[in-house]
Amino acid sequence: MKVSLASVASVVVMGGSALGQSFGLVGQFSLPSGTAAWDVGPDGRVWAMVGSSIVRQDAVNGGSFSPVGSVPSGTVSSFGASFLRVNSAGVLAIGDNNFNASARVHFVEATALSTSGPTATSSVLVGNFAARWNGSDVYITGAGSDFVPFVARVTYTDAATPPTATRVISGVGGASGGI
Repeated sequence: MKVSLASVASVVVMGGSALGQSFGLVGQFSLPSGTAAWDVGPDGRVWAMVGSSIVRQDAVNGGSFSPVGSVPSGTVSSFGASFLRVNSAGVLAIGDNNFNASARVHFVEATALSTSGPTATSSVLVGNFAARWNGSDVYITGAGSDFVPFVARVTYTDAATPPTATRVISGVGGASGGI
């Protein structure tokens, strides 16, 4: 299954195979209003951040989403999360989308989320634009605290408590286009 963002609020789902089969439209649904960041979880359902709330698709390729939990108010900037990434073990990495020396990536296990109140996160101090999981490790693009001159970097961290960050690439000119 391949999921691509077709517009700010819609997702187009394509099915097929890389073994010579063509891809075709399987379905289309809208993301919840106010979604800032989203990802596809290990079971194929979409997870999304709406403010400090975390919602999950009720069924693969379905159009309805239900709240599964939230993070404390102020965990992400007023612009919304820079990213939400879910790994195969059900750990969520959330970029706070802050552009200053206190920028953080937050981690929370899906099983710890509750709709009865915000779930505390562990976090690591690191600029964040985009991220990609590699097992239990996550690679994050972001800028340093200086922002002048604007120089992006790639940082590696794990989801251990407390997480630690190690810069693996420095001096990327311009800005992050993804990772």
